[in-house]
Amino acid sequence: MLRRYNEVFESLDEPMLHYIVKNLMKNDREFLDLQTRYYKRFAKVIGGNRAAIFFQVDNYLDQIVRIDLQRQLPFINTLETEKDQP
Repeated sequence: MLRRYNEVFESLDEPMLHYIVKNLMKNDREFLDLQTRYYKRFAKVIGGNRAAIFFQVDNYLDQIVRIDLQRQLPFINTLETEKDQP
C-alpha cells in the first residue's frame, strides 16, 4: 500500500485518499484479529501474564515502525498547500 501511495503521491485525489484510508483500516482490523487469535493461543501455552507482556512488547515495536513510516510520509494538508502554489 505504501508503494502505491508513493507512486501516486503527486496526484492524490479524494477517491484515492478514500481508497488508501479504507485499506489502512482493513489492514489494521485484520492485524488486530490476528493478534486476538494468537493472544488466546499464547495465553493457553505460556500463561496470561507472559502473553500480555509479549503483546505489550509487540505493540510497542509496531508503534515504533508506524512512527518511523509516518515520519517519511507528508501530511495530506501539505499536499493541498503545494497544489495551491504556482
